[in-house]
Amino acid sequence: MSLSTLRISTLLSQARLETMLSKRGYILCACFWALSPLSQYFWTGALTPTITSYTLPGNLIRPRTGTGSYSFLNPRAPGVYFDFECEIYDQVNGSFTNCPGLYQSGALLQSAGSATTIDGASRNHSKYDNSGFRYTGRSYGVGSSIGLTVREAATMPALEYDYTEDGYLTDVSCQYNASSLWVIKLVSCPNNTGYPCTFEAQGCFPNSDFSNKAGYKGKYGFPCASDYYTQAQLRHPSTANSSVIAIGAPNSDNVSDYYMAIAAKTNYRHFDQVQCQFWFHPKTFSVKVSTIDKTISVEPLGRTTDPEPRGMLRSKVMDALNVVSMVQTTLYVSSVGEALQNNVRNLLSRENQSTANLDNATDDQHLLAVASSMVAMADDALASFAAFSLLWSGANEAADVSMTIAGVQIGETPYITVVVVWNLLALLIVVVFAIISFVGTIPAFNFTEIASLATAANIGGREQRNAADLTSALQGWQGQGDFVEHAGLTIHYWPPDSTQPPSLQIVSTAAASKV
Repeated sequence: MSLSTLRISTLLSQARLETMLSKRGYILCACFWALSPLSQYFWTGALTPTITSYTLPGNLIRPRTGTGSYSFLNPRAPGVYFDFECEIYDQVNGSFTNCPGLYQSGALLQSAGSATTIDGASRNHSKYDNSGFRYTGRSYGVGSSIGLTVREAATMPALEYDYTEDGYLTDVSCQYNASSLWVIKLVSCPNNTGYPCTFEAQGCFPNSDFSNKAGYKGKYGFPCASDYYTQAQLRHPSTANSSVIAIGAPNSDNVSDYYMAIAAKTNYRHFDQVQCQFWFHPKTFSVKVSTIDKTISVEPLGRTTDPEPRGMLRSKVMDALNVVSMVQTTLYVSSVGEALQNNVRNLLSRENQSTANLDNATDDQHLLAVASSMVAMADDALASFAAFSLLWSGANEAADVSMTIAGVQIGETPYITVVVVWNLLALLIVVVFAIISFVGTIPAFNFTEIASLATAANIGGREQRNAADLTSALQGWQGQGDFVEHAGLTIHYWPPDSTQPPSLQIVSTAAASKV
């Protein structure tokens, strides 16, 4: 072995560089030196744990759609609002009812008053239960099962899950109708100011029954089968009607067009003679749920078959808007009027306009605010009916859910691949040289072992071998370090004192004993 080869072998084994190398040797050592630290980086990437996620199937109970759905909803007779089997169930996870206009009127009006966001962002609003989930954006009346019926959520650390659900995409368009027949009339007002004045809201709508059947005509001679209800206000007769407002919606069973109208007096005059038309578009919705921040995001996908072909669900939504106006009235102000005005203020604030005087709002702004309030109330009413269906036998069905579960992954795939390939190559080299050493003759010279190195130096310098026993003892030496001791030789660091330059000498044991 030449000194150049010995130097290169030593540098490769120690993964370092020296300038006293040939160009070829330097390039070889430099490449090996540059590549040798990479293995630790690859191993780090292959063994470092990382947070990851994976999907698992789950299921939940959602409202049944199609023929036979919402079987608990039945037609009502004209003038009957509270006697069509209203029910409410109070449970740990919330209160559920098939009459949201009666039992959840306050929550519906809260939605009406906050339908428009001041900053123009998506509206955040809570579900009508105790699950703690909230919608980001419109609910479209779906997602009632979330937090209530997902079976795996209690046993698996689900980060999020998603599923599809059929429902209605509600659109509302409002306008002023100077010929509106929905009006508020004063019935009586006692002279004593301590007694309330009574009013009656009554009239017709574009989709009212104009067949003039006997017994169905309104008290004031309206040419339709109108509904009516009474309101009261505690005011002086001259100003008694200033804060009266009434939302009207006709009996909408078995109709294809849905209308709502508002009649109002002085304090809410901007809403008087407003008429709104409703459209309920059957859609399939994508419902995505985050269990980390408890948010629900709903997006419409495409048109589908009617979720409730009888039309009862749409009809009951319109009834709910009517009933809210009936039950949310006081002797002093109207909760309905205040909610609608609050949404107008939100719209003005979003457009950087003063909210001190609502007279500054344009007609279009009032109509837009009313339309957004009606959409919010309709969505929440649909969600309320859907939640009630979860408790009603035969009104719900199972649905598949894709759940994202938290997990830990050891290493990343690219690093693991490199480490596997790297180690397979190393193993292949070891196997190849093992085979070569087994079938061939490879010197046992170990250049990193001092005894082998010293012995080789003495063999190379034949002029320094003076002892005959040394010459005979070194016959057949192939580089093994322990050969020196087996041959009766001793390695000396000579001379032992520091007055002369040190050197390595190999002498026979017998000669060493004479020194």
